[in-house]
Amino acid sequence: MNNRKSYLRFFINKSWDKGGFELFGMFDNPDHPDISVLHPIQMESKKRNSGEQVKPFAIAKPEDLQVIMDELWKAGIRPDCGEGHIGELNATNRHLEDMRTLVFENKTDKN
Repeated sequence: MNNRKSYLRFFINKSWDKGGFELFGMFDNPDHPDISVLHPIQMESKKRNSGEQVKPFAIAKPEDLQVIMDELWKAGIRPDCGEGHIGELNATNRHLEDMRTLVFENKTDKN
């Protein structure tokens, strides 16, 4: 588990009138006198297949991305890939192993 401290503060507000979510973010390091506020992202049109390399709009540390994921989860956003939480998956695996043990050990004891 990553225990590094993130100074990213990320907030999500459901915006019913805008039909989506408002995203707010800032970096707030208590060792610095100022905060860094994230501003709106500007989209820019480019010719398709122009050969120009697309640059990332942000570079983030894993601990900062975790802050964003946690806030998205709190806002009710879930992955659509169908995979459960790792804790749920581990519990299911332990349960299946217990069931195998019960079924197969009981079969060999009776034969």
